[in-house]
Amino acid sequence: MKSANQILTVVIAAGMLSLLSSCFPAVVAVRPAPPPPQTVIIERPVPPHPRAVWVEGEYVWNRRARAYVLVPGHWERPVRESAIWVPGHWQDRRGGSVWIPGYWR
Repeated sequence: MKSANQILTVVIAAGMLSLLSSCFPAVVAVRPAPPPPQTVIIERPVPPHPRAVWVEGEYVWNRRARAYVLVPGHWERPVRESAIWVPGHWQDRRGGSVWIPGYWR
């Protein structure tokens, strides 16, 4: 049987980990590596205006599902005239792969 000190130590450690995990944004390493990209034919709707840029669908972390979910592609207005959309991509990190969301550069 575990002593009261051992149980107390485990409870305190679990509480500290829980507290620390809520202080940092969710970045999840996926192991094994993500599946290779698949060729999918998507019919894009007509652009809503001449400067619209098509943003491919990308993965977003869903806390409830505890998984990355694919958000479908859509048209966006660039944040400034010279902005270029950099698509999201998987990046290898120690311990697995991490999804880097798309952004305007």
